[in-house]
Amino acid sequence: MSYLSLFKMPNPVKITARSSSITNSFVNSIIPVIQPTEAEVKAALNALGMDMNSCSCAFCGDKATEWDHLRALVKNKRPTGFISEIHNLVPACGKCNQSKGNTDWETWMRGNAKLSPHTRGITDLAERIERLKEYEKIQQPTRINFEKIIGKSEWESYWQNCQIIHDSLQEIQPIATTMRHKIAAQYSSLIQNSESAKPSQVKSIAQKTECKKLSKKENIQYLEQFKLFIMSKGVGKKDIVASSVDSYTSYLNSVANQLNINISPTTLGNQAQLESVKSQLLSQKTKAKTLRNLMTAAKHYVDMILSNNFNK
Repeated sequence: MSYLSLFKMPNPVKITARSSSITNSFVNSIIPVIQPTEAEVKAALNALGMDMNSCSCAFCGDKATEWDHLRALVKNKRPTGFISEIHNLVPACGKCNQSKGNTDWETWMRGNAKLSPHTRGITDLAERIERLKEYEKIQQPTRINFEKIIGKSEWESYWQNCQIIHDSLQEIQPIATTMRHKIAAQYSSLIQNSESAKPSQVKSIAQKTECKKLSKKENIQYLEQFKLFIMSKGVGKKDIVASSVDSYTSYLNSVANQLNINISPTTLGNQAQLESVKSQLLSQKTKAKTLRNLMTAAKHYVDMILSNNFNK
């Protein structure tokens, strides 16, 4: 056993990783919060086979630390219509609340999500599911058509404001990434110039600040997928001007030329370059349908590579 095995570095945070939190905030800011009465809490616990001395997580049986929404408040980035009230809340533990998210409760309980009751091997899983189904029948929740109450124009304007924030996050993220790399490089330089720094420490820090590089084989695989992905978005070979679209480099260069971006066969293995390409794509505007499809495909694929290889 080593000391490093006891240590876990907190995961790096990206601005765009807060997108779902922003959407949830836009939803939670407008839904009513109805405080229950003593009798309503007692009735809810009784329906779950509990009382004040046996209040536990309805999903797994651990000690209850909070009350969680049984039916999600947000789905597909919009309110479901359910609100915060006792009829839509059950006692839960932190593990289950974090794991369930906005997933349908029964699908999640039976599924393989991290920390789900099934994944954790909860022995009375079937019994708990049946009890929650009965609870749903007894505790009929309120469901509101928010758009009908607010009016279509004001409702759409509200969500347009939400989208503006999301778009801003996408635009700012490449800037933040560039700053992080500059700061990391400067930190490495400071360590190298420190008399107390050991050579092995300097080497280790320098290695960690470098971008991940893909092998030649991985690059070829990604380039081939890149080509197929672009075609899946409705952009064919005839739409891309190149001397030889069957050549990986030529194909990629032709895409780069048409979109006016700086990209090379090694870009797909370099986080900083990928972030730069994404930033360039986000800043471009065009009315040409083919170019719009090409940009959409490129943005989707760059996001996919970043997510699969650099944001773990």
